[in-house]
Order: sequence, then C-alpha cells, then structure tokens
Amino acid sequence: MEKLSESDNFLRDNLPGIFLSQPVPRDLIERILDLARRAPSGVNTQPWNVFVLQGRARAALVGPATATVAGLVRNATSQAVFWEQFNRHPGTSDWPGQGPQRTGDGFLSAAMAAASLDPAKTQAELEHYFRFFDAPVGLMFTISRDLGFGSLLDYGMFLQNIVLAARARGLHARIQTGWKGVADIVLPSLSAPDDALLVCGMAVGYADASQAPSDFQAAPAPIANFITWHE
Repeated sequence: MEKLSESDNFLRDNLPGIFLSQPVPRDLIERILDLARRAPSGVNTQPWNVFVLQGRARAALVGPATATVAGLVRNATSQAVFWEQFNRHPGTSDWPGQGPQRTGDGFLSAAMAAASLDPAKTQAELEHYFRFFDAPVGLMFTISRDLGFGSLLDYGMFLQNIVLAARARGLHARIQTGWKGVADIVLPSLSAPDDALLVCGMAVGYADASQAPSDFQAAPAPIANFITWHE
C-alpha cells in the first residue's frame, strides 16, 4: 500500500477507483444489502437507512454536487465549511495522521491538499469523486440524529459487510466520506426526513481492471502503536 506524501505529489495520472459503465443488476444489489443487514446492532435497532441511486436519480444528485466543486477548490470559506464535517483529530501533533487536510478518505484528502498547487486538476479530480468515480450505482447512508454513539458503531459493521459482500460477488465498492461535506445538497435530493444525518456515500460497480489499483491508502500503523499488554 502507498503512503500518502505531504508533498505536491498527491494525485496520480491514473485515477484510482475507476469503474466500468456496465450496469449492476438490481437483484444483485438487493442480495448484497440483504446479507449486510445481518450485521449486529444493539437491541436489533438496525439504524441504517440506505438510498440506492441509479440512472436519472443518480444524475440528479451528481449534477448539483459537482457544481459545488469550484467553490471547494478556490474559495477558502467554502473549504472551511466543507472540512468542518470531518473532525477526526484534535489537531495536536501527538495524533498520527493529524492535519487540516485529513478526512479518512485517502483520495479526497489528497485532492484537497493539492488544491493550492494545481486548482484545475484538483477540480477535475473532485468532480470525478462526486460522480461516484463514474460507478453506475451510488449508495447514500443516513441515520437518525436521535440515535446515540453506539448506533454509529453498529453502522460501521453494516458498511463493512456491504463492501465485503460486494467484492465477494465481483463488484468493487468504495466508501466516500466526502458526501458529508455536501449534505445540504444530498439530503433534500433524497427527500430524507428532517432528523436524518448523512453518514457517507458509496460507489458500487464493476472495477475496470485495466486501470491503476483502486485503493489509495495511507500505510496502517503497526500493532505496537495501539496494543497495551496487561499480564
């Protein structure tokens, strides 16, 4: 796996996560979600709500989302509002991977960090991102704001089940946290209820094997960094 650099060499010539235009059968998506729902949840609340976007519905969301990209790249105020959605670190140097341009989504973080170096290329990269990397299926995941932290833990297991089930069935699935930054566009487009909190999006489709490897990740920390033994 490739470690993200802090230099201007964030973006590759071959975009990661490129999908074929081949449609994904509805029954295959349903089978994957049916399997994923078996993820454990506290008192069986199953707090997940999934919106499946294909065809015109997908296009209706992608259009407004990609239209916001110019502001994200070139407007400092818009960038600040966008980044407020991704508070993963306290901003202190003793936390690994901390920094103002870290979302947990390697591709998104890389693109945004390079914005000042090559705005035009960054804009093209982000437009590609908000087209679900051109995957034919986009998934959006919401949760009720009334539910507690434990339900978000449950949600993580559900999302992992979807990715594993999709890949086991010949599909590629890529979680996209960046959609949280445009939740004000996403939630009305979905006619989501007023209490809905956007968790993330996901691109699903058949991977184009002729392209570069689709995983763009920071190297994981060794286990010694997070294990404390008591014997």
